[in-house]
Amino acid sequence: MSSYKDWHIPLARADITLQVALDSLSESRVEQQTESLMLKLAADPNLNASGLGIFHNSLDLHQHDCIHILLGRGLLEMDEVFTTGFSMGSVMKVRDSEQSVYAFVAKHIYPNVYKFTDQEFTLFKDAIRLSYISNCSALDRFNFNEWLEHPLGTIRDAVGIEEELFLAYYAVEQRKYPQSYASQRLLPEKLKVVAF
Repeated sequence: MSSYKDWHIPLARADITLQVALDSLSESRVEQQTESLMLKLAADPNLNASGLGIFHNSLDLHQHDCIHILLGRGLLEMDEVFTTGFSMGSVMKVRDSEQSVYAFVAKHIYPNVYKFTDQEFTLFKDAIRLSYISNCSALDRFNFNEWLEHPLGTIRDAVGIEEELFLAYYAVEQRKYPQSYASQRLLPEKLKVVAF
């Protein structure tokens, strides 16, 4: 079993099914710590449906994992931050005030393992902006269970994840965060030369 720190299915892997990707994630996640109460409250779809949710797009862990896979992100802090920002932005209802509340919670209330650094908050805002300019549909409404046996490339096309847009942004992210393992593994080796 590989460590959750090393788990990553790059954007270039379009051939494997969502179920195969989820199975590999399940094996790696055993080592990862359990979610904090605040994270569960912020992302609880039942609270959101009742009108008590903190943020517009509330996802369960299964949906969140599927989005990690579709975006080509791993499970490290920078990956979590990007996935959360892009997911929230895909709903197209995230206001500046909502970003600020989330940032405050992530910087000051979450336990240490979930706290945002300034760098992570910048990435979070970048991910929201990227979702605004992409053709991606609202990810909180996509039924991933109907697509478990489809290849990742097909699912990315169905939800509107434009590979070229992500590759361009990931090149920028690599340049901005040279010390981040999560950022440095986003592009295949042949594209890293182009990124710099």
